[in-house]
Amino acid sequence: MKTIQKINFSIFLLIFLSTPGFTQMRVWNNTTESVNGQVLIGDFTSPWDGQLNIKNTTPDKRTLYLQHNASSDGKHCLTINVNRLLSEAWVVMYNGAAKSFARGNGNIYSNGVLLTSDSTLKRDIKPLLSVKKQLFMLNGYSYYRKDDGGLLPKREIGFLAQEVEKVFPETVDTAFGGKKVLSYTSMIPIIVEAMKEQQTEIEQLKGQISNLSDRLESLEKKFEKGGLAPAPQNNTAAANPEQSNLFQNTPNPFSESTTIRYSLPLACSTARLIIFDSQGIEKKNFLIVSRGVSETIINARELNPGTYVYTLVVDGRSVDTKTMILTAN
Repeated sequence: MKTIQKINFSIFLLIFLSTPGFTQMRVWNNTTESVNGQVLIGDFTSPWDGQLNIKNTTPDKRTLYLQHNASSDGKHCLTINVNRLLSEAWVVMYNGAAKSFARGNGNIYSNGVLLTSDSTLKRDIKPLLSVKKQLFMLNGYSYYRKDDGGLLPKREIGFLAQEVEKVFPETVDTAFGGKKVLSYTSMIPIIVEAMKEQQTEIEQLKGQISNLSDRLESLEKKFEKGGLAPAPQNNTAAANPEQSNLFQNTPNPFSESTTIRYSLPLACSTARLIIFDSQGIEKKNFLIVSRGVSETIINARELNPGTYVYTLVVDGRSVDTKTMILTAN
C-alpha cells in the first residue's frame, strides 16, 4: 500500500438535506507547509499542532456538534483514552492559557464550577429538618487511592460512599461498573442546616444560663438578708479540711456522666448535694455520709438534657452553687 505524503488540493463536499439549507465541509491543506498526516478543517493561516485541527471563523456557529443515539445506557458519545495518568485528556484554553483541563487519573482542574440550582427548575421542594443527629452519624477518613498508577501516592480526606448512603441516600449514586459515587456538594446544605440546629440549641442554653445566673444572684441576696451568706467559693482541687468546698463538675457539659467533687469538715453533722433544673425544681437530693474529700457521679440517664444547678448544703446552710449542662447523646 502506497503512503501519500503530500496532498495539494482542497475538497468541497456539499450535502443537501431534504429540508432547506445545506452543510458544507472543506478539508484544507496548506500547500506551503508539510502537514505530516495531519487533517485540517477550516481556513488555517497560523501554525497548528494537532492531528485533527478544526478552525471556525463563522460567528455564532458551533465548531463541533456530536449527536449520539444510543440503544442502551452506558454507550459513550465521545471517548478520550490517554496512556498516562497525568496526561491532559481535554484542555480549555483562553488567550493561550489553560482555564480548565481533565487528567487521565480522573481529576478535573478548573477556576470554578457553577451548578444549576434555579428554583424554577425544581419541584416538590421540601426543607431539611432535624439533620444534625444524622450528620453526626457520619465518619470522616483519610486514605490512599488504589488506582494511583504507581505514582507518588497522596493521602486524601473524605467519606465512604457506602456509609453515607445509609444516612443520606439522596447524595449517593451508582456508576462505573457498580462503584458508588458521592455528591460532595450535596453535603453542604446538610452541614448548613445542622449548624443552624446547633446554634439554636446554643442560644437556648445561653438563655437558660442567663436565667439561672439571675436566679442564683437573687438567692444569694436572700441568703445575705437572712444572715446565711454562702461561704467564699473555692474551685481549686486542694480543699480546706476546716471548711466545706464544692468544685465544678467534670466534664461539663456532659452527655453520659459527670463527677461532682466536694469536701466536708469532720465536725459537720449533715450534708446534702441537691440538684435543681432551670425552673428551680428539685430533681435530685443526695445525702452525703462521708467526710473529707469525696465525690458523687451523676448518670445522664437520670436527667433530661438541659441546664441544671447543684448546691452543697451543710448543716442547713448553702455552701456553694454551681451550674452544669447535660447535652443530648
